[in-house]
Amino acid sequence: MRSLIFQGWLNGVWARMVLAAGLVFLGAIGGIPVDLTDLLPILMLSFAQQALNYWHYRRKGAFLDDLMFFGDLVLLAWVLRLVGGSQSPMVFMVYIWLYSSVVAGNDRGVRRWEAAPYLGAAAVLAVVGYGYPGYVPYLLAHAMGLLIFALNSHGLHLERHIGERDPLTGALNRGAGLGRLSDWLRGSKPFVLAFVDLKNFKAINDTYGHTVGDEVLRSVAERLKGAVRSTDLVVRYGGDEVVVADLLERLMGVFDHPFQTSVGVAEVRGDVGCVRPQEGDSLEALLVKSDAAMYRMKYTENLDMRGENAN
Repeated sequence: MRSLIFQGWLNGVWARMVLAAGLVFLGAIGGIPVDLTDLLPILMLSFAQQALNYWHYRRKGAFLDDLMFFGDLVLLAWVLRLVGGSQSPMVFMVYIWLYSSVVAGNDRGVRRWEAAPYLGAAAVLAVVGYGYPGYVPYLLAHAMGLLIFALNSHGLHLERHIGERDPLTGALNRGAGLGRLSDWLRGSKPFVLAFVDLKNFKAINDTYGHTVGDEVLRSVAERLKGAVRSTDLVVRYGGDEVVVADLLERLMGVFDHPFQTSVGVAEVRGDVGCVRPQEGDSLEALLVKSDAAMYRMKYTENLDMRGENAN
């Protein structure tokens, strides 16, 4: 996962290098109405911004995302004002930036980013065109462009949302869920990771069939999702195992009541192993710790049951 994050950072470096080379070349041949010395501070700030991202991306998380987001907006507006404002052929860069921001927000699953890039792009376009002829038609044309872009990107969000979900339970699938957990660890987000294993699920499958077993899995997932906040994670890890990143106390009452199925009421219990991330923990280490905590709980309860039966 770290290599993927680094690759994303490296893509930002390449994008800035292309921008720098393109602007210098266009300025040199007179393709844009700006002196090269005017572009130097912008390019320096752009690469400084990316250097900040490199040194702090592993632990700053959402704060750094916000900083990069607004930094990109300022730099973009500055560049376009220097190279001709609303009459510059490089206004298309706003849409390239918008696409990148929408995709990045979509990958992180952060819902607040759905509206923010469009508002940011609209602000840049308004600033870029201010003071130039035909300002009102210019704004109307780009309002239409942003609306079309929003409608198309909404389809992208829906496809990604469906692709991230486990088709049976509606919880996050394993790949998407572990990716979000990696982001939480990178951002030092405080949370408890709970590894949940259903105790008597095999007996339900053997007694009533897999159709009823699927009903139980859906009910458990729905109850878990209902017990946590919308910003928390419920991940189907595999089979009858679920990973939940949440506050511990929200999970304690999930198995207090039986689950209703098409063949009647099913009593389902869960072994829950909970751990808090420690500084330096990798995602793999955290999952191993929570899995071990779950097995300790299962083993302890089995010993207690044997003691009770002996008495």
